[in-house]
Amino acid sequence: MPAWKLGKDLLFDRDSSTHAGAKLVYMGDSRFCLVACRKAKDYASNPSLRAMDMASFVIKYNKDGDLRTAKHRAYGSMSYQMGHEYADPVGSAVAFWM
Repeated sequence: MPAWKLGKDLLFDRDSSTHAGAKLVYMGDSRFCLVACRKAKDYASNPSLRAMDMASFVIKYNKDGDLRTAKHRAYGSMSYQMGHEYADPVGSAVAFWM
């Protein structure tokens, strides 16, 4: 098993007051999808409303041997809001790849 390495790219702000959780899903061939959940703008009027941000990207080593995100495309990213009466009060994201 290779040693753990941390990349320098900031993919979401976990210290934000609206951040509610995130999941990283491996899709094969160094491809990943980050699903971040945050409180929606209308959270005060509807606490079950969440905003989900999804971004797909590839992890590569740069010429200095550091991990970096690559091939981060606009069409591979999206954001949408959802409300559900049985929403998780914590609002953490759930994601999987088949």
